[in-house]
Amino acid sequence: MIPIRNLYYLLCYAWGHLEESDLVDSTELERLDNVQNLFGKVLAEGVFRLTRRGLGQGYIKVTEELAGIRGKLQVAAMATTAVRARGRTICTYEVFSPDVLHNQILRSTLGMLLRTHSLDPAIREDVALAHERLDGVRTIRVTSRLFRRVQLNRNQRHYRFLLHICRLVHESLLIDEQTGDSHFRDFRRNDQRMWQLFEDFVREFFRVEQNTFRVLDERKVPWGGLTGKTPADETYVPEMAADVLLESSSRRIVLDTKFYSKPLSHRWGSSKLRSTNLYQLLAYLQNRQISSPLGPRHEGILLYAAVGLTFAVDVNLAGFRMQARTVDLSLPFQEIRGEMLKVLGRGEVQRSIDPEAK
Repeated sequence: MIPIRNLYYLLCYAWGHLEESDLVDSTELERLDNVQNLFGKVLAEGVFRLTRRGLGQGYIKVTEELAGIRGKLQVAAMATTAVRARGRTICTYEVFSPDVLHNQILRSTLGMLLRTHSLDPAIREDVALAHERLDGVRTIRVTSRLFRRVQLNRNQRHYRFLLHICRLVHESLLIDEQTGDSHFRDFRRNDQRMWQLFEDFVREFFRVEQNTFRVLDERKVPWGGLTGKTPADETYVPEMAADVLLESSSRRIVLDTKFYSKPLSHRWGSSKLRSTNLYQLLAYLQNRQISSPLGPRHEGILLYAAVGLTFAVDVNLAGFRMQARTVDLSLPFQEIRGEMLKVLGRGEVQRSIDPEAK
């Protein structure tokens, strides 16, 4: 299984928040033994940092009974109560307050973590203190839909990473309806979830850690020579999208990421690449070459996430160079970084960003 320290760095790259990699010291990362302790530590340290900088605030509406008039009179509410007889009013007005949605999600998620039994005692203390630092912020029921409603301005960018963690906590918790206790599902055991994380990590890693290749934002691969009997017929053909497209003056690479508990198939005593992976990559290469023939001939790379497994395959298939490589995610991250850069070949220009350089 991928160590907690490496999981943290994958998240920092995948979400484009390398500046947050110093929230947890590398020596502390080594001591963390499960994802809930990682999430608790990151959220607690993040809240401590936010409160030192000043919590994000926003305007919220407050309706209350007053001795005078402030904001908008609630005439209908006043008509059904005895406030006028007491010489008072009911008004709705706006106040500038930290009791806004992003802080509510943070405080509520910290509360959810406090109800899990598997938190390390020292981390539980940090989580409880962070929860207390958000006193005055309401606790709400967190749902997936709430995250889409959060609106952050440029000065509140530090919330983005923490809200990503909150969403992972929300998606990983199982709540016992009878006791209210929370139990964690370790998402490292979910191949589909980890596949998406690995894909995002690889794309952002190459965007940051080298400058020989451009990482293209547009990843769709058009079907070469596609024509339908009518335009409507073409709409039934599914779109193709590569995981990562890299281009330089001398090379054009289609890179496809893979994440399996067992990357290779085994038949009759021998190990093989999965045929579906090769067919998919070959389709990308052939169609991209047809639609974009000018420039260096396209080549393909299958990049497999692995733990304790290494293989390297380099073949020519249908006129295209195709490679299969592993990245061992159980290694120290500096070694992972080196393996990743080797995937693109020698002579890549490395930048200075290194999440383990504290």
